[in-house]
Amino acid sequence: MVMKMEVEEDGANGGNGGAWTEEDRDLSTTVLGRDAFAYLTKGGGTISEGLVAASSPVDLQNKLQELIESEHPGAGWNYAIFWQLSRTKSGDLVLGWGDGSCREPNDAELAAAASAGNDDAKQRM
Repeated sequence: MVMKMEVEEDGANGGNGGAWTEEDRDLSTTVLGRDAFAYLTKGGGTISEGLVAASSPVDLQNKLQELIESEHPGAGWNYAIFWQLSRTKSGDLVLGWGDGSCREPNDAELAAAASAGNDDAKQRM
């Protein structure tokens, strides 16, 4: 996974001059896992600098938006994520976020979800 970890370098806005607090490091390690955190933070946290991304369509964002906003029955997508393979300088492959789009569910979708939840509750009784 490609992830750029940013911290305030100059200490402005509550930053601490680019250093991680122990609490931030512990929380990040808990969320990501020890190995993932070590991988993502090695080299000063600039993992994305050494990657060569595969090319993607120029209108990728538009296509992702069209996918989630489509009026096709049963589509019901709220998120569209494009994952892409990239190569590190050493030649390792990594899977990273390429692009994405999301939308809020409309009123009809919210009502249908609420109704489905009520039906499930009735079946359990």
